[in-house]
Formats: sequence, C-alpha cells, structure tokens
Amino acid sequence: MKIPCSNCNQKLEIPEELAGQTIECPACNTSLLVPASEAPPAGSSPTIRLSSPKDSPRPPRPKPTPGVGELSALKSYTDDIARHGSGSEKSLMFVRSLIGGAILIVLILIGQWIRSDPWESSTFKTHRKIVSIESTLHYSSKKVFGDLTYCV
Repeated sequence: MKIPCSNCNQKLEIPEELAGQTIECPACNTSLLVPASEAPPAGSSPTIRLSSPKDSPRPPRPKPTPGVGELSALKSYTDDIARHGSGSEKSLMFVRSLIGGAILIVLILIGQWIRSDPWESSTFKTHRKIVSIESTLHYSSKKVFGDLTYCV
C-alpha cells in the first residue's frame, strides 16, 4: 500500500504486513502510524498510480524564531549598517567613480584627436604651417623695415 508522509508528503510504499504499526519516514524521519489495510470491494480491480515527491506540494517549513541573544546581535548588526553604510554602497560609489574617470579620459583623448584635425592630409598640414611661417616673417619684416615698396 502507498501512504503519504504527514510531514513531507513523500509517497511511501509500505508492505501490508506493517498495517497498524508505527514506522519512520526515510525522507524526514517522522514517525508515522500505518493505517490498517482495507479489503478492496469484490469485483473491482486495484488501481496502481505512480507518483513522485515533485507531484505533491510540500507544506512550507516554519521559520525559525530567533532567541534573545540572536535578536540583540541582529539589532547590533543592523545598527552598524545604518551607521557606517553597507559595503555594497561603498563599492558601488567606487565603481561609479572609476567609470566617471574613464569617461573623462576618453573625452580628453577625443578632444586632442579632434584638435589635431585628423581629416587633414599631411601635405595640407605642411602647406598650412609654411603659410603660417611666411605670414609671421612678413609681419616681422614690416615691423623692422617698415612698409617698403620697391619699384622695379
């Protein structure tokens, strides 16, 4: 015969000889009284049904109640967290600072790259520098010699 455990609902297959005796559940070690077997009515065939522990829901386990010493330790722990902040908050702030610093460095590098005008060809860069030098020399020569016009 099959009976469910009154504690964990595990389906137990019990031999007929143990009817009326007390046994222990192999899953949770709870003592169970095996009911007396009933004779099936005449003319009916026995039905066999297979089930697993997963088929039947287990009753929820009761939550343990903390003792007096455990309550004071828990209160002390929660007070420490409230006073000093949790480590996860500090690590989150550290990670955010690292990300902010990395973004700042990337923006500075992008600014330097754009400032150097990366799309300009090297020939054009050289020409622009030569023009800049020539205009500086022209301005300097005007300063030293004045505005001299040569007639040829």
